[in-house]
Amino acid sequence: ISVSGDNSTVSGVNLTDNEGTGIEVSGSGAKLDNITVTGGDGPAIDVIGDDTEISGVDISGNDGNGITIDGNGAKLDDISVSGSNGTAISVSGDNSTVSGVNLTDNSGAGLDVKGDGAKLDNITVTGGEPLVQIDFVTELFKKAREAGIHTALDTSGLLFNRANTTKIDMNVLY
Repeated sequence: ISVSGDNSTVSGVNLTDNEGTGIEVSGSGAKLDNITVTGGDGPAIDVIGDDTEISGVDISGNDGNGITIDGNGAKLDDISVSGSNGTAISVSGDNSTVSGVNLTDNSGAGLDVKGDGAKLDNITVTGGEPLVQIDFVTELFKKAREAGIHTALDTSGLLFNRANTTKIDMNVLY
């Protein structure tokens, strides 16, 4: 799907096993919601333009990036990207807000936000099993809390190790 022009809306779309880019949007003020992309071989959603709003999106098993936005003022909420072979979400532009995002089992960067005034509200780290990388999670949570970002850890506790109780306590504090 390719859309160009300002103030475009893409809603209620379900793409499965698409070739190339799933949804490509160029223009300012685009609104994308209630979208599912499964098993595509390119980027799921690629947007060039300012003031993009994306919500209610579920991307899974995609061979390319999940969502890529190049523009100022992007707002992303209620987004799930799993099993992507590229970066789950990449936003380049000033004054972007990212909230309500669930990223799991992606092989590239999870979240890549570049630009002045970018805002990330919260981070939840979940499985596989996040305690496998407890040093990384501890450092991530420390930096997130220093930046005023709420953190949460979702673990089954299967890899609990008494030697790591100090690190786990630190994650609770951060």
